Amino acid sequence: MMIVRKQEAYLALLLLVCGIGKISSARTLSTRSQKATAAHAAPKRADVIDDSLALPPARDLNLSIEGEHKAEALAHFVEGIDFEENGEMEKAVEAYRQVLNVDPGQIELAVRVAALLTRDDDYPSAIDVLKDAIKVHPKAPEPYLELAFIYAKYLKKVGQAIEFANKAIALDPLKIDGYQRLFEIHLTAGDEKKAVETLDRAAKLPSDDPIFWARLGRLYGSVILKPDAKPVPEQIARLNDVFKRAAAKGQNDAAVLKEAGDYFASTQQIKEALPFYLRVLELQPDDANVREKLATGFVL
Repeated sequence: MMIVRKQEAYLALLLLVCGIGKISSARTLSTRSQKATAAHAAPKRADVIDDSLALPPARDLNLSIEGEHKAEALAHFVEGIDFEENGEMEKAVEAYRQVLNVDPGQIELAVRVAALLTRDDDYPSAIDVLKDAIKVHPKAPEPYLELAFIYAKYLKKVGQAIEFANKAIALDPLKIDGYQRLFEIHLTAGDEKKAVETLDRAAKLPSDDPIFWARLGRLYGSVILKPDAKPVPEQIARLNDVFKRAAAKGQNDAAVLKEAGDYFASTQQIKEALPFYLRVLELQPDDANVREKLATGFVL
């Protein structure tokens, strides 16, 4: 995927060069267009609060600028991808920041750069990058999610982190990311009651997105079904409802249906799990894993 994105960026750069004439930065980069190396994935955190929500892979730019400035930004972007592929993350960040200097409104790139800066303990620079992005796109929730992560995880300023998470929710109330971030902040702060209340707040939304409900079910399950927990019938009923909603909204989504089936099977509700597995087989007849689960279910 990284190689494809790099090739597309090169193509965009080449077309731009043809249109505006000589651009030395683009010409320099074009000599490397045949290089393809293995991508180095950034390590994921094992902590409750995780920045995985806000660390998308580098993608093609939709620049709002034109002419030589656009070519310059594209050249730095391609250079950043090259550095990432080679595991040279500091150089990649430097190249990406050159893009943001030209066009600070690149939300996904800004969030990625902020996350990488955070991993190098450069919190002030990360915050500056995010706030610059907010100035250009004040209605984008992603920078607020990353700010919430930084303030909660590293600066230990829970109050401000909660404010940022709530701002992200206000900007996109039907997206699960903000609720997950707020849930994680409360849970890490030791306030499980408020963490669950955040999920209850999300459960009241009229979302038609099956992924929303599946992820909400996982978050509920991380509290209700943790090893030392003793769930009461009311809690199980709540989880049942969430996963049933996920399946109802995702009748043609095999991954969501399988997750719903796995939940019911793991809570010893085998009869409830079977219809979801059967539906998965209708969508994916060659799914050996689900066939095995079905066979086990019928034996039980």
